[in-house]
Amino acid sequence: MEKIDISDVTFTIPVRIDKDERLRHLITTVGKIQRDFKTNILIGELSNRATADLRRFCRLNNCGYVYFNTDKPYFHRTKLLNDLARISTTPFIVNMDSDVAAEPNAIIESVTCLRETAYDIVIPYDGTVINIIDKKHSIVTSKKACGGVVFWIRESFFRAGMENENFIDWGFEDNERLSRAKILGLAKRQLPAYKLYHLNHSTTENYDGEMLTKYRENNREELKKIMKMEKKELIEYIKTWEWI
Repeated sequence: MEKIDISDVTFTIPVRIDKDERLRHLITTVGKIQRDFKTNILIGELSNRATADLRRFCRLNNCGYVYFNTDKPYFHRTKLLNDLARISTTPFIVNMDSDVAAEPNAIIESVTCLRETAYDIVIPYDGTVINIIDKKHSIVTSKKACGGVVFWIRESFFRAGMENENFIDWGFEDNERLSRAKILGLAKRQLPAYKLYHLNHSTTENYDGEMLTKYRENNREELKKIMKMEKKELIEYIKTWEWI
């Protein structure tokens, strides 16, 4: 079957390979995209050491690869996504987790929405996330999700302030992103006909629970602050962000 040409799109995938499972899931995610589409994939690795197997995989599978060194214990995903967006050159970008899969028709519909400039941002599923445990078992883990895969007009992504780097590690950044876009008046569409599939994995952190709690609370407070803002106030706040 001939691949569908979406070469005006770049999938930006941030990753930290802290276990073999992460790399296996990333390979699966990339494989599902490349099976159906002719497109661009840019993988960013943020860690204290580059992963040789990941670099080799990217070289052999025509994926862009960028390594960013850090000695921080947390995964600063928002910053990494912004770095990848700056490197990308296509008019459309997709912020994508390394362990998810969107339905092919959802990808096609999302790109069409962006190409027609009807929407600035598209969520390619209805909020339902199905966690794939193994070949025979899966479970619905959310019906109100809005992250994992987010399609953007690249120009709109920058106009909205990019990812909010005040969010560290995981928690509340997906809701903040859409709240900010809504306040700024960006056009968003969430596709009602599709689900998002997530590859199950164990959860480990590189720091203690007290530090994790601190990061999550910081993220929660940043979300609350954004949600209370009017458009003019938010625009002025975004101007203070050092990464813009």
